Amino acid sequence: MIPSGRNRWLLTLLFVIIPANLAAQMPQPQDGATEISNSPKLSWTKPAGAEKYDVTLNRADVPNIKFTELGLKANTFRFMNTLTAGAEYQWRVDWYDSTGKMTTGTIWTFTVSGAPVLPGTGGDAGNALKNLGFGLALSLQWNILKPDIVNDAVVDVNGIVRVNTRTNTSPGFMLEMHYLVKQWNNKTVGTGPFVAAQPGTDQIISSVGAGWMIDWKVDENSKKGFGLGLGYAARPFAKTLGDEFVDGKPAPLGPNGLPLQIRYETRDKGSILAVLSFTF
Repeated sequence: MIPSGRNRWLLTLLFVIIPANLAAQMPQPQDGATEISNSPKLSWTKPAGAEKYDVTLNRADVPNIKFTELGLKANTFRFMNTLTAGAEYQWRVDWYDSTGKMTTGTIWTFTVSGAPVLPGTGGDAGNALKNLGFGLALSLQWNILKPDIVNDAVVDVNGIVRVNTRTNTSPGFMLEMHYLVKQWNNKTVGTGPFVAAQPGTDQIISSVGAGWMIDWKVDENSKKGFGLGLGYAARPFAKTLGDEFVDGKPAPLGPNGLPLQIRYETRDKGSILAVLSFTF
């Protein structure tokens, strides 16, 4: 039976006022998909008015053990946890509007490939290498242990040792490499260890260091950004006074009874290392 003109008008109004489906749609992987990576990237269409999302994932046979990611701004997310080969998983996207009202999402499923999808194979090729990055870092090395690093010293006319130039704090540039073991905020923020090396003039490398870094990227598909790191640096060719010379003290006397000339030593020195790295 065809609705009358008045009824057709009412039905049209209801379709305008009440959306047919408020949940997120078009999931990737598609609902019921198989042979999916064991570290899947999930995505969905953005419902009108959505401001942020909560993503929940669990094995279908273990519904009480769940992975969750809360407050996502983008409508895509990669679970870095390695999922069980051959297992079926359920996932859901709940979203919030500008007032904080939550809309519960539809439950979707996918099945992980029966054999583990290793980095460098299948559709997830090179996934591990995506977390590896490089940077040019502005560094500061701070020696806090004795003896001081000395560039220049003299014995004055009274036979007293005088240090003219110390370099316990040393700014410079270093080449660094980092690996992000944890990422969040749609992979634009990450953290992980780094190693760094400073080219030298007399030596190929004047110092090497390692530590922990927090890295901010331009977007999830780019490695460009910057990082802040803190760690330890070793300076294998640091210049110090010989042990017999002490700043402000009389210089040791030679066989002729006169003060000896300054003697330097080259030794390993450890320093606190801070870096600001421009990553790529």
